[in-house]
Amino acid sequence: MWEQGDGAAAGPPALKGTHVAAAAWRAMRARPRPLVAIGVVYAAFAVASQWSARALAVTEGLPAVTPKFVAYSIVGGVLGALFAALTLRTLLQPGRSAWRPDAGLFAYVVLLTVAGVGLNLLVLGYGNPPPADAADPQAAMAFLGRAVVVMGIYVVAAWACLRLMLWPISLLLGEGTVPPSRSFGLMRRAVWPFVFAAAILGIGPVIVWGVVASQYTTEGGEWRLVIGAPFLVFFAMACAAVGAEVYRRRVATAPGGVADTFD
Repeated sequence: MWEQGDGAAAGPPALKGTHVAAAAWRAMRARPRPLVAIGVVYAAFAVASQWSARALAVTEGLPAVTPKFVAYSIVGGVLGALFAALTLRTLLQPGRSAWRPDAGLFAYVVLLTVAGVGLNLLVLGYGNPPPADAADPQAAMAFLGRAVVVMGIYVVAAWACLRLMLWPISLLLGEGTVPPSRSFGLMRRAVWPFVFAAAILGIGPVIVWGVVASQYTTEGGEWRLVIGAPFLVFFAMACAAVGAEVYRRRVATAPGGVADTFD
């Protein structure tokens, strides 16, 4: 329930990250077959993407921004956004096909890709490179100052993206009831619970995937990707499930919301 009277202006009450994580986990367990199907497809594309990146030396020339890296970031962004979209639809609209191509799916993928690639290139392009002469105090301080500024911009931008997250989900579902301004208000006291809930479910798997992917980049061995893919899939799926649960709680309980959609 929303607070009434003077408290109404403060917006919805804070979510609890542990409760959101538990509900997201239950929602995932309730839809195993479609989620496994989506996960298998995503795992195959993720493995192919990682293999291609190594074969084409996408990271060659980094930390400078290269055309190959920009292209790879866009492809990865589209793939991740599409996977999240399918997961969200499966959890929030179980009675409809998650795979249907429509304007909502297009809008969601475009918005998330632009946000993700923008944040990625911000860190890569302006947080690097470190000074060639690390012993030069002036150069080191200039790099440190730039890195701090970039990190500050990144945190603010990521926070803003999370405050707006209900907007693309609403478009994806074909409801269009949550414009950016409304999303910003509904996500008050929900950003950190979202982050905490996603961490509860996904921190372990993403660490495993990060180690495996790093080893593959330096040492090769496609078997590493195959072993690590389920961990990446679970992490991405858990984040999408947490987003679905936040949408369910915020939009379904808000005045003028869509509570009957989830009854």
